[in-house]
Amino acid sequence: MNMGPVASGAKEPGWQAAVDDALSTLASVSAGAEMMSGCGLLDGSKTLNHARLLMEAEAYNIVQKVAGGIVVGVKTLALDLIKKVGPGGKYLAENHARAHMKDIWRPSVWDRTPYDAWLQDGRRVALQNAEERAREILASHAPAPLPDEVRAELRRLVEVAEGELR
Repeated sequence: MNMGPVASGAKEPGWQAAVDDALSTLASVSAGAEMMSGCGLLDGSKTLNHARLLMEAEAYNIVQKVAGGIVVGVKTLALDLIKKVGPGGKYLAENHARAHMKDIWRPSVWDRTPYDAWLQDGRRVALQNAEERAREILASHAPAPLPDEVRAELRRLVEVAEGELR
């Protein structure tokens, strides 16, 4: 099932848009949506905002992790490791911890720094980070060219459509 949950009426990527995202995305996933669309859109889907697109991608990522559930098993519980290391031990020094550290969600534009570091960095907020990252992507991204057979099929479809319009 495809759903277009993110169609915030907000005019800018602020708190209203964030709440709209969170609630509509959670509701869509709870209803069993397998695909969601509308990322980056504001003003009832009339305006695309690149920074919002990046921030929403992070929200979708979190919801995807939650929807995937928690795998509970011998490998994920690591009971043998808990027994080996024991209370007060250093789990981060173990191979198991290092192997699974990448399983933890890490934001790319949301700020998770300590408060003092955030102050020293000029009190940057997620929107500033997202705007900067969006500018970088727009300035440097070069999409891979379409394969020749795809380009030929697109040309054919355009010719058919133009023929039907005449």
